[in-house]
Formats: sequence, C-alpha cells, structure tokens
Amino acid sequence: SLARGATLGAGAMYQQGPLAVGLAYDQQRPGAGDNTLHNYSAGASYVIGNATGYVGYMSRRETSPDARFWIAFVGLGYQFTPALHLSG
Repeated sequence: SLARGATLGAGAMYQQGPLAVGLAYDQQRPGAGDNTLHNYSAGASYVIGNATGYVGYMSRRETSPDARFWIAFVGLGYQFTPALHLSG
C-alpha cells in the first residue's frame, strides 16, 4: 500500500566535462501514524585541475507535526595523489 509503510524516491544527475549537477527526492510514509517525510536535495560540483568545488542544498519536511529543516553547504576538495582525495 502506498498509504502506509512505503518509501518512494527518484534522482537525476547530469555531467558534462568538469560540471556535475544532481537532484534527488524521496518520500517516506511510516507504518504507524500520519507523518509523511519529504526529503529534497540538489548539488553541483566543478573540477578545475586537481581541485573540485562543491555546493548543495538539502531539505526535509514532515507533515505531522508540520516541521521543516534545511541545510546549505559549500566545499572544496583536492586530489593530492591518485589514491588520496581530501575534501572539506
């Protein structure tokens, strides 16, 4: 049943050269209660030489109680060797 105990989700990614962009959504309906969780995310990265820049946004909405949470982020990564990539 899609009314209770179900999880639905979808995502898409586009990559062309040094640019990558992604979107995702999922919805969870626990087996008990009336709460439905909606999770949204979007992000992108861009590579310049050995460095990679990141940006993103994540959001969560709950229907019972009506609650919303979100976080935005930026980051930077660097490929020091073929086996070592550090990011923060």
